Amino acid sequence: MTMRDFAKKYGLNYWTVRDATFHTNIRERNAHKLDFEENELKETVKTHLEQLATLHEGLAMRIRQELVRIEGGGQE
Repeated sequence: MTMRDFAKKYGLNYWTVRDATFHTNIRERNAHKLDFEENELKETVKTHLEQLATLHEGLAMRIRQELVRIEGGGQE
């Protein structure tokens, strides 16, 4: 299954799927591989999205804390 076919089937952004393949061992075995097993690609993209969610949740929490500090007049 190509990355584009996978993205279309699951309603995902192609670039998210593409990025996911570079951050796991799916491409370590063959850097130019363009056809993937669907189950392997599904696990790869799932892991990547979970990592992105964790990262962005942390960033959002930090931003909310900074907004609270601004509202509170800053640190002294």
